[in-house]
Amino acid sequence: MKALFVLAGLSLTALGSVGCAGKESLSPTEQTPAPTDAGPPDAPPDAEPVTPVRQVMTRNPLGGPPQNLLADGDFELSVVTSDRVGGQYGWIGATQDGGQVGFDSETGGTCRSGLRCAHAAKGIILYGRGTAAPAKQKIDATIWLKAVGPDAEPDPAKVCKKLATVYLVQCDNPGVVWANVKAPDGPTSDGWCQFYGLAGGSDIALCMYVDLAAEALADAAVMLPSLSQKSLSPFSLASGPSAEEREKVRVVMEAIRKRTPFDRGPRSRSEQLDLLPR
Repeated sequence: MKALFVLAGLSLTALGSVGCAGKESLSPTEQTPAPTDAGPPDAPPDAEPVTPVRQVMTRNPLGGPPQNLLADGDFELSVVTSDRVGGQYGWIGATQDGGQVGFDSETGGTCRSGLRCAHAAKGIILYGRGTAAPAKQKIDATIWLKAVGPDAEPDPAKVCKKLATVYLVQCDNPGVVWANVKAPDGPTSDGWCQFYGLAGGSDIALCMYVDLAAEALADAAVMLPSLSQKSLSPFSLASGPSAEEREKVRVVMEAIRKRTPFDRGPRSRSEQLDLLPR
């Protein structure tokens, strides 16, 4: 019997030891290690694409740079109703034989700059009045054109080249083409073609002649005194417009000049006396 009690005591002591060891393993200060196979935290779901309600743009109501030698580079003052066609505006619309016609306008984001731009049909000539740079400085000339309508050239590599012929001409010498304003190789991402030319200095006012081969928007025409050091030579018959092209330019300019004279020349003595106060 004594041996049985001893064994029973040993069994209770062993159970007590096991019980204490279990309580120590559940200590609240012990940290459970993170699983070794845990991946990165879940990324947030992709945001829904947002469609803009409107686009905000800045437009200068006064148009291009103040040094612009063109009278109305941004077409703000030249687009008029059909009953007012024929006035002495900064830009004049003409047919291929010199007849005067009106042209439409577009506004806002449709235009390249400013608040208004010209919208003219295929075959229309836009004639912009300007002046010469001081001290016969060279001139940087540019105009932005954008083909619109069904007759636009579909090939981006050709659309600008086939859009228009642009010259600087001497306003008071019909038919004298002063410089080419050349088409770029291609349009910008929004479809506009920036025509550019460098002209030699002139002691006679220069105008811009734009002969549209397709329906187009026209905007942001600028002539500025140039700081370019590039030497320029006048057109030769081989490098300039053909004789037929020069004759067409002459006819158009002569017709415009007759309709919009700026100066009749020196007055006679009798006319000067008539102007004196009585």
